[in-house]
Amino acid sequence: MKNKIEPIKKIVFLSFMIVLAATSLFAAENHFKQGWIGWSIRPIFIDLQKETEGNIDYYFDDCKLFGVNILYFINSNISLDFNVSYLLNSDIDFRTSGLNVNNLLEYESIPINLSTHYHFKINDYVYPYLGLGVSYYFNDLDNEYFNIDDSFGYNINTGIEILDSSTKVSFNMEIQYINTNTDIDLIGYSLFEMKINGFVSSIGFNFYY
Repeated sequence: MKNKIEPIKKIVFLSFMIVLAATSLFAAENHFKQGWIGWSIRPIFIDLQKETEGNIDYYFDDCKLFGVNILYFINSNISLDFNVSYLLNSDIDFRTSGLNVNNLLEYESIPINLSTHYHFKINDYVYPYLGLGVSYYFNDLDNEYFNIDDSFGYNINTGIEILDSSTKVSFNMEIQYINTNTDIDLIGYSLFEMKINGFVSSIGFNFYY
């Protein structure tokens, strides 16, 4: 059932981004100002996709992250978002030739992301945005025999900020598509390339100065 839902999620995500991009053509001057600096601490929820390598299927248990964001506005519409997150333990399950091996590996990661956001205006307080970013993942497996390499990746994101009346605090919701590839070794011998991709959602408050 989950596999049938995944294409629908991707279609909805891409459709939303297209609508936001079209709406941005009508953007007006907004409250964000050049030089604004903001920060936030957000709970993050991640849904990594099932992947296949050769005759091996592997699954990531749904897991949670928390992250710290630092934002800087280059001008009233474009901002930089620097984010450091910590991915809490996610068990990896494997299936091959009808054999299921659950919780064989425990995966942890510290992704560092740098994204550029374009903000546009719905009204004086509601600002959707689109973004692209690059990431570096510090990956680790809790197993003395297996090793996982660090990796580079990218993300595509969209979200919305709702400013309060002071325009110095905003409520933020964001969804990202992330993608990275890394290698898994067993006692120094390369086993396979592991693909890590899926949807990441976060919610929280941004504080501006």
